[in-house]
This record gives sequence, C-alpha cells and structure tokens, in this order.
Amino acid sequence: MNKILFAFLVVFAACKTATLPSVPTEKEVVIESGGGHIHGTLLLPADTSKPFPLVIIIAGSGPTDRDCNQAGMKSDAFKMLADSLAKSRIASYRYDKRGIGASNDYKMSEADLRFDDFVNDALAVINHFNTDKKFSKTIVAGHSEGALLGLLASKQTTVTGYISMCGAGRPIGVVLKEQLSKQPDAIKIECYRIIDSLNVGVTVKNVAPMLASLFRESVQPYMISWMKYDPAKEFAEFKIPSLVIEGDSDVQVSVLDAETLKNANPSTQYKIVAGMNHVLKSGFKNKDENIASYSKPEVPISSDFVKTVTDFILGLK
Repeated sequence: MNKILFAFLVVFAACKTATLPSVPTEKEVVIESGGGHIHGTLLLPADTSKPFPLVIIIAGSGPTDRDCNQAGMKSDAFKMLADSLAKSRIASYRYDKRGIGASNDYKMSEADLRFDDFVNDALAVINHFNTDKKFSKTIVAGHSEGALLGLLASKQTTVTGYISMCGAGRPIGVVLKEQLSKQPDAIKIECYRIIDSLNVGVTVKNVAPMLASLFRESVQPYMISWMKYDPAKEFAEFKIPSLVIEGDSDVQVSVLDAETLKNANPSTQYKIVAGMNHVLKSGFKNKDENIASYSKPEVPISSDFVKTVTDFILGLK
C-alpha cells in the first residue's frame, strides 16, 4: 500500500510540475540587413500556446544599445520594458542598431552612414517578424530618435500599431537649438551657425574641438540626412493606430514635441506621464536626481508608462 501511495504521489508531483507556468524565454535573433547583421534579443512570454503580440523596440540616437545603455550610461530601460511586457503576454524584440553593440560587422565608416540606413534596418526587422505566424500583431515602439526611424519604416510595410516614446515632434535642428539654448553665448552662436549650415545641406569644416562630439565632420552628413525629416509632417500622413507618450520631466525632448505630434494627427492616443524623464524613469526630487537615473539600473521605469503602453497594445484590434 505504501508503495502504491508513493507511486501516486510521484505521478501527482510530476503532473503538478508539468502544469506549472514556465518563465519568459529569451534568445538572440540575428537579421541580415544592408550588408551586415542586426543582433537583438527576442523575449517571448511564458504562455506561447496561442498567438501573441510582438513589440519591436528601436533605440534612440548615439551609441545606445538594445537595453538603453551606452558607455557611461546604464539605465536598462528597454530591458525593463521588455520584462514588463512579457508579464502581460506580449513578446518584444530589442536590437543593437548597425555599428552599435553586437551589430558590428558593417564595413561602412561614420562618414558614410545616413539616417535612411537605420530606417532600412528597422524595415528589415519588421518584415522579418511579419512572416512569423506565432505573433498576432506587430507593434513598433521607437524611443527618441528611434521614434522617427520606426515611423518612417512603419509607413513602408504592415504594422498593427505604433508608439512614439519620447520622440521629437519637430525637426532635429529645431530640437538641437532648444537643447543648446542655455549654453554660453559664444558656444550657442557657433552651434546655431553650424546647425543652420547643415540644415541647408552644407557641411562645416574646422569645427572647434569642444564641439566635436556633436558636429565633427564625419558625423555631419548623417545629421544633414536626419534634418530633412519633419516628424510632425510624417506623422500627419500616418493612418495606423498610434500612441504618443512623453514624460513631463524629460530634459531632452519636451512636452511641446508630444503636443506637436498630437496636433498633427489628432486620432492618436496621447499621454503625458507625470514625473517621467527621457529614460522612462520617475520619482525625482530635482534635476540632478533625474540625470543620475540614466546610470542607475536599479531605478525602475515608470509604472504609469508601462500600464499605458500595455493597455494600448492589448487594446489593438
């Protein structure tokens, strides 16, 4: 009798183990695009028994990687977003843009890089996943510069929804001038001169060393190719269900940018998250704490932001 009881308990335990929910699964997915390979992380929810939505997360400007980190900055904001979405049975793919992180087999120099190269890579990523039947919907979520990249790519293919996360609503030349407006006059005047020149497609030689991080000659062709786009104009022509979400503590992109996008396309859903900054975090007492959060992966992203994004995705038809 004891042997029978023991056998029954073993079988019962095995059955219980088999029916316990699993955890989200993560794997590297590599996608060929433009003579190189895009590397990214696909995070699948625990329950994959039936189709589920996929969100493609596109990082912002500079050497920002798939997790929203770069040298001297570790926020893990996109990783946190992916983990949060998985809890609501939403998959995500976040990737290193060409020349960044693991996507490092591109042979082109910085001087050869153009904004449309990143758009084409985003398009390749979207089209890759559009062929996978386990995903019920494809949503593009671009952050900062990535918002415009995602918008332009989404206009060239099929997506179910689009999210602008702290994306500019005005041309980058206008935004840059605003960001530089509080610099000392000598610096501001020179920066404005360079921006005005690039805005009409003319590169500037002999840039002062102190301005090289922004305006070195090798990056100027890329900036010219970026400046030709007006996000609000592009968004006004967009017919896909959309969400524009911004934080009122963002010191890089302003609420005005979100309002500009909303006014350009009034059908979009729109949310200003109280206290949220550019890396999607909140709860700061002052500007110093705000900036410090860019390098504090222990600080979580805004729960209000996560809920708004999740509700938008789950509400798509």
